[in-house]
Amino acid sequence: MRLRSTALLCTACCLCVASTCPTPDPFPPPPINAPSFTTIEVTAIKSGSAYSSAVHFQWDMPGRDSLPVDYFIILRKKQSTDTAFSEAILNIPDSINEYWDRLYPIDFPDQGVYTKMWYRIFAIDTQGRSGDTSATDSVTLSWPPRITEPVDTLRGGIFRWETVRYLGGYYTSLSIWSDLEGLIWKSPKPLEPIYGHETPDSESLVLPSPPAPLPAGSYFCSVKVEIPGASIQSIAIRQFYAP
Repeated sequence: MRLRSTALLCTACCLCVASTCPTPDPFPPPPINAPSFTTIEVTAIKSGSAYSSAVHFQWDMPGRDSLPVDYFIILRKKQSTDTAFSEAILNIPDSINEYWDRLYPIDFPDQGVYTKMWYRIFAIDTQGRSGDTSATDSVTLSWPPRITEPVDTLRGGIFRWETVRYLGGYYTSLSIWSDLEGLIWKSPKPLEPIYGHETPDSESLVLPSPPAPLPAGSYFCSVKVEIPGASIQSIAIRQFYAP
C-alpha cells in the first residue's frame, strides 16, 4: 500500500511539472540570415584622450522572416597568430551596425611584409539561437608611413611624411582629428597613384583654408596608405598642437 501511494505521488508530481513546462514550438521560425559586410577599412578611432588605429567595418542585414536579432558576434583571425577564427567582439546590440576593432603597433608588419586579418559576423536571435555566419571579409596591413612634420607643434600648416618601397603604386591621404570634435578634415584622394622607389618617398601638404588656420589646441593627424587592386592599407597617427 505504501509503495502504491509513493507511485501515485510521483505520477502526480510529474503531471504537475509537465503542466508548467512550455510546449516546444512545432514550427520554429527559420534562423537569422547572415549579415554582410559593406565597409572594411583601416582608420583612426578615439581611445581615451588620444587616437589610435583600428579596423572599421559596417554591415547590413538582409530581409528576414525570423525572430528579431538580440545581438551580433564578430569573429576574427590574424594571419600572424591564429590558426582558426576566434570570438573577437561579443554582444553588439541590434541597434548598432558598425564597429572599430582597435589595432596595436605589433599588428603592423615590418617593411616588405604583409599581415592579413579576416572577419566574419553572425547574429543571435531573441531565443538565443545562432544565425547563419557571413562570408569572410578581410583587410591586409602593410608597414606604416612615417610622419616627419609636425614633430610636436604645427608650423605654417605644413605636414610631411615618408613612405618606403611601395613599388607597385599607392595612394596617401592626410586626415586631421580634433581632440574634441573628431574628424575635421581629410585630403581628397589623388587621381593617380604614386609609384615608389628604392629610397624613401617624401610627400608634403600645406593645410588649405578652411580648416587652416587651426584654432589653438590639441590635434591628431593620420597619414593613410592604400595600395590599389587589393585591400592593403596602413596608417600612422601623431598628436600635435596648433599654437
